[in-house]
Amino acid sequence: MSPQNDETSAPLLTVLIPCFNEASILRATVERLARYLEAGAWSPTNRSWEILLVDDGSTDGTREIADDLAGRDHRVRCVSYPMNAGQGRALQQGFENARGEWIFCIDADLDYGPEHIPQFLEAAAKTGAEIVVGSVYMPGGSATGVPYVRSAMSRLMNWYFRKVLALGFSTYTSILRLYRRKTIKSLLLTSADKDLLPEILIKANLIGTPIVEVPAHLRWKERGGEHDRSGAAILTTARKAVRHLIWGAMENPMLFFLLPASIIGLGTIWFGIAILVLFFGAYFRSTASGLAAITAVANVVTQQNPQTVIAFVVLLTTCLVLFSLSMVILQNKIKKDHDFVYFSRLFRERRD
Repeated sequence: MSPQNDETSAPLLTVLIPCFNEASILRATVERLARYLEAGAWSPTNRSWEILLVDDGSTDGTREIADDLAGRDHRVRCVSYPMNAGQGRALQQGFENARGEWIFCIDADLDYGPEHIPQFLEAAAKTGAEIVVGSVYMPGGSATGVPYVRSAMSRLMNWYFRKVLALGFSTYTSILRLYRRKTIKSLLLTSADKDLLPEILIKANLIGTPIVEVPAHLRWKERGGEHDRSGAAILTTARKAVRHLIWGAMENPMLFFLLPASIIGLGTIWFGIAILVLFFGAYFRSTASGLAAITAVANVVTQQNPQTVIAFVVLLTTCLVLFSLSMVILQNKIKKDHDFVYFSRLFRERRD
């Protein structure tokens, strides 16, 4: 890896790699990437590049290896912090420290190979997109060797985001993306861990950022020992699932609250009609009249049909609670989206 570019010049491409306990593979990964980038087939003109390693609080010597690699080639740089904070924090640190006009994000294990780089750059050039999303689930994409449980979890999570967010993408959780540096740095990102990936698409879509999705190819590599990826712990998986459900409810309260409220409302109307039929049937058979008759008939209907009355009250209460929640959350979401758009514009104006 012999240096060619001036250290102070801004390269065309930053390859951003979040790292957590990657000591066993990091040298081989950087060497493979450097060989590919130095060959230059990924760009016909400007072939300047850098590799940015973000150490997310590793405990296995990853940071020392990254520092050593950076010391050998100025095109390899390292950013680190002491405590593990998740992929979202690592990506945000990378966005802040990248120097390239474009930022290509990839995993340290290279399950997604560097051959995606020219494909993504070409897609950006042809479409004018400022974010290119790689997807194994769209036509033309593929995933080989992925364990069944992990594949099923990934498909289920992306199906969930497709239904909840409805942005038109097939993949929301893949790290494989290309960002224009100015664009990704202008987004006001807050999420930790993998929640950052769908957050980027949501916020970029809100401010009208051009986004394109292209096919990607994933080739799973088994890793043993301490970094075994055979599956997440049950507790961790359950915690993420709950967090995503809550997050989805905040993003789409119409689906999570108003739609169930409408369905329950139909049941409320059904039981309400049944109670009215019972009430008027008993009222017309009553010999009393006025308020005394109404009170007596109401008591009779309640005593003779308690299940119907209880079902009506429970359904009505549930419907009102869900409807109220949907309105409150929807108002908060609208305000949050408006605030984000406003502050994003203000940020861009001050930056420019």
